[in-house]
Amino acid sequence: MLVDGDDKLANDPTIFDRYNQMYHDGYQFTYGSCHSEADRIDLIAQDYPQHVKDQRTYRQHRFAWNMPYTHLRTFSSELARQITQHDLLVDGNWPKAGGDGALFYALIEKADPQRIKAVKDVHYIYNDLNPINDYKVNGEEQTQTAEKILAKVYRDWETDRKSTRLNSSHSAKSRMPSSA
Repeated sequence: MLVDGDDKLANDPTIFDRYNQMYHDGYQFTYGSCHSEADRIDLIAQDYPQHVKDQRTYRQHRFAWNMPYTHLRTFSSELARQITQHDLLVDGNWPKAGGDGALFYALIEKADPQRIKAVKDVHYIYNDLNPINDYKVNGEEQTQTAEKILAKVYRDWETDRKSTRLNSSHSAKSRMPSSA
């Protein structure tokens, strides 16, 4: 479960039970809906068309606001173990703004298309009023990062996953900054 440091989960005592049930039902990856504090509206997650899921062309598909997902994003440990450093780097470097997009696409592309869920209920409060929000402070860099992430071509890295998986036996030369 990914929660940005300036955001929060909705006040719902059943949220963990709901997500635990989704994973018990076999889901590997969820992306969800959130409430924008600045706009005072709910941003509801959109489902990908089946042909996009079947072909895993998530990066090429465009929704109304160019993003299919908002917060809350969750994923299974099974899926997390498949993420490699290559999946997260942008032009060979750790992104300084907007790097969560690289993680989103890496996870959804590796997930079984039948085990992905767009959660329509609002479980997340997006603090877009924060004056040091990345899109306010680093808007241009965030946009450039997003464009590069979307342009990256998906391919199944299964063949070299064992040698590049991020785990205790892998010593990376660079490390992800705490702000990523």
